[in-house]
Amino acid sequence: MLKLFYSDPSKYAFAFQMYMLRACITSFTEATLRSESEPCVCILDRGVWGNVVFAAMQHDCGNINDEQWAAYRSVLKSSKPFK
Repeated sequence: MLKLFYSDPSKYAFAFQMYMLRACITSFTEATLRSESEPCVCILDRGVWGNVVFAAMQHDCGNINDEQWAAYRSVLKSSKPFK
């Protein structure tokens, strides 16, 4: 996805940001579930909020339109770990 995004940001920004959002949510969820089942330390090198800032920048630059931005925020809002 990253290669596609860099090849044409205006075409792939939304798909890339949704991919990254889902990946962050999945990583956070897996880490949370693991730490609940057994004591451990989980280090996530990229949090969801950094990706949200990058997605907002893509929206501000016009690479993500208003409808896509609303869909992105809806997924973020409905994701349990980030409420």
